[in-house]
Amino acid sequence: MREKIGLHRQSLTVQMVLSFVGLVVLTAVVAGSLAIWVVRSQIERQAWAQLEQASRATTALYANWRSKVEDLATLTSQRPTLQTLLAHDEAAALTGLTNLEPAAPSVDCCCPHCASKSKNLSN
Repeated sequence: MREKIGLHRQSLTVQMVLSFVGLVVLTAVVAGSLAIWVVRSQIERQAWAQLEQASRATTALYANWRSKVEDLATLTSQRPTLQTLLAHDEAAALTGLTNLEPAAPSVDCCCPHCASKSKNLSN
C-alpha cells in the first residue's frame, strides 16, 4: 500500500519528513540544554550572593554585639568597687547600688536554688 502512494523509505517525501523531525528534535534538545545551563548558573549565582549577604549580616551583628559587650565592660570597670565605697564611707553611693539591681538583666535559670528564689520574689 505504501508503494501505491509513494511512501518508500528512499522517497524524497519520507526523507524530508524524517530530516525535519530529526532537526526539530535536535533543536529542542539543544535549546533545552542551554536553558537548563542558564537556569543552573543563575541559581548558583543567587546562592553565592545570598551566602555573601548572610556573611556580611553575621559580621555586622557580631561587631554590634562585640561593641555592646565592650561598652558594658568599660562601664563595669569604671564603677567603684564596694571596698572603695566602704573605705571612703560614701553612704549616698552605697544606697545607689540598690538601684542598680533591678536594672540588671534577668537570667532565667532552671536550678532549684534560682527557682525557689524567683518564687520568693514573686510572692
